[in-house]
Amino acid sequence: MKTSDTAATNILTAAWDSGPGTEIGSGGTATMSRFTDAGQYMYHRFNSPLPLNATPSQVRVTSTSGGSVTVPVKKWLGERRKKPSPHYVTDFIDHYMDPTEVYQRIGSLAGEFPRISSLIDLPYKTNGYRRAAQAQFGTEAASTLYVSSKAYGSEGGNDISVALTDPGTASAPLTVSVTGK
Repeated sequence: MKTSDTAATNILTAAWDSGPGTEIGSGGTATMSRFTDAGQYMYHRFNSPLPLNATPSQVRVTSTSGGSVTVPVKKWLGERRKKPSPHYVTDFIDHYMDPTEVYQRIGSLAGEFPRISSLIDLPYKTNGYRRAAQAQFGTEAASTLYVSSKAYGSEGGNDISVALTDPGTASAPLTVSVTGK
């Protein structure tokens, strides 16, 4: 959910019903967290699993700036796709592939289907998809912890390990210790 009031003090709250004909809020509520990327406000979001037997039909988002909007819930993935025509070929990718495997698979597909494909070497190399490595701990908005690396994932950020440890004492102060990465 994106808001026109991008101030960090603006808080968005989502509330949803538990199905058609039920009150908004009966399905749950969540405070949305503000997401920024490279210091720029992008949107607000929340992570809240919904029960399978109570699909909401409406969601209301309310802002501390005074705005509110109620919208119908749309099925994100839509209806099942129709069975493709007989010439439609699937299952080219059957597992996670590293870049070497991807190049080999693309080459083999081009060899297998030369009338409909060709490989073209582009003149400029890119760094590919570059982002800091990130992890999310927790599912409740008020207690979710996000960790982002300073290094791009491809430049060592993916090699970082994080461990959350129970201190064994109620209301213990938060401590952080670092060993290597």
